[in-house]
Amino acid sequence: MKAKFSTAFETTYKKATNPIVVLEVLKERPMYGYEIATIINEKGKGSYVISLMYPILYKLLDQGYVAEDHTVVVDNRARSYYKVTEAGLKYLEETKAEYKRMDSIFRNLMKKINEK
Repeated sequence: MKAKFSTAFETTYKKATNPIVVLEVLKERPMYGYEIATIINEKGKGSYVISLMYPILYKLLDQGYVAEDHTVVVDNRARSYYKVTEAGLKYLEETKAEYKRMDSIFRNLMKKINEK
């Protein structure tokens, strides 16, 4: 079920994880921004939505983690397709490993705190 509002925690969490999610989707094949957002929305069943895709893509582009693959003109509008780079794949794998490590540390800490 999708929340009606975002909490500060959710905003911070999504800011940290959005690039990971976008790169994970782009591993499949080159895509344009709206297509990426649609796939994330569908796979997350509406529970994880990225409303502003292009700032994320532009940052990933600046970092060298994605590159423009090609551009297609549809209805007189240019649609740029993005692909993940080798540096992006490396970053993705390292970041997912770090995420898993931090999640494990957090869960173990919470478990220890709540032990009686």
